[in-house]
Amino acid sequence: MIGRSHVHNTTIRFSRTDAAGVIYFAQVLDLAHEAYESMMEEAGCPLSTFLKPNSIHLPIIRSEADFRLPMRSGDRIRVELAVSHIGARSFATTSRVLLEPDRTVAAQVTLYHCCVYPDGSGATDIPDWLRSALA
Repeated sequence: MIGRSHVHNTTIRFSRTDAAGVIYFAQVLDLAHEAYESMMEEAGCPLSTFLKPNSIHLPIIRSEADFRLPMRSGDRIRVELAVSHIGARSFATTSRVLLEPDRTVAAQVTLYHCCVYPDGSGATDIPDWLRSALA
């Protein structure tokens, strides 16, 4: 990994599971995004920063997920997130979702973000202050 790393611990809640009793696949993306939000807060860039008028936006433009083991309601998990790519206008975070206590990898998620103008007119370079927070 090339940038900032972060650990986010949580428990799989019943509301995240499907009729089979395992985490619904889209909820794994949500867990990765929770870890990303937590990392950005820790870096001094809470996502509310990007909701202000004239602020850049950081939409997810691509996601990848590999599912290795089922996660069930009540399972304690550790999400190990790291910035895995920083380009001119985009960056990616990769999260390994580990089952506690043995830290077996249950899933891996990569989220790709692009830095865009708030008016939707296109991509822009990652500002230096954000690049520093990600590095």
